[in-house]
Amino acid sequence: MFTNEKPLIVETAYIDRYGGGPYRHYRNEVLDASEISPGHLQLGYAQPIERYKLAKTNKTNYVTYKLEHGMVDGESHGINWNAVKSVSGQTYGIKEQLKKMGYRWNRDQQRWEK
Repeated sequence: MFTNEKPLIVETAYIDRYGGGPYRHYRNEVLDASEISPGHLQLGYAQPIERYKLAKTNKTNYVTYKLEHGMVDGESHGINWNAVKSVSGQTYGIKEQLKKMGYRWNRDQQRWEK
């Protein structure tokens, strides 16, 4: 289900906002892919390998991700979509792409299936 591509290094940022409560606005959506069972792909938010700020009072936080398999703003990296039978997890941002690839939402299983 996964291809043997080199890991992708993604550098992005998020901004802390405090209007009506704490809120983080990420510039890019970085999703990590994992195989739950043969043919079943689960997407979740990737964990950064590095975080830093340029100034202590700055609201912008810079993060770096090392992505083996996953998606960045809807662009897949290291995933063989012909071998994927179903997709679950953080799929709201890519639902239109999944529809174009022939996946349909299964309400009972709460996942996209081919």
